[in-house]
Amino acid sequence: LTRNTRPIALRTLEVCGLADAFDPAWVLGRDEAPAKPDPGGLRHLLGAWGAVPEDGVFVGDYLYDLQAGRAAGMMTVHVARGMAQAWPEWTDVRVERLDALLPL
Repeated sequence: LTRNTRPIALRTLEVCGLADAFDPAWVLGRDEAPAKPDPGGLRHLLGAWGAVPEDGVFVGDYLYDLQAGRAAGMMTVHVARGMAQAWPEWTDVRVERLDALLPL
């Protein structure tokens, strides 16, 4: 789920070598779902997967990600990547790098 366009998201996944890890049908851009912080895209994905928000975790690096996750009823993880800005009221777990989630 991205505030960017779906074609750009798919191209980014390709360039990063991650395209095979994502079903393109589940890559939603701003033309397929309301832009974050609206939780509509997350709710759509949860419903399509037969999941409930309490079982989900939304990981993001910006305030809109955290707000969308919280509004959808999901646990939120802020990947800070050296950012000084923190949003503790929207964040359940804060890590500096995505790989810090592996031990959890």
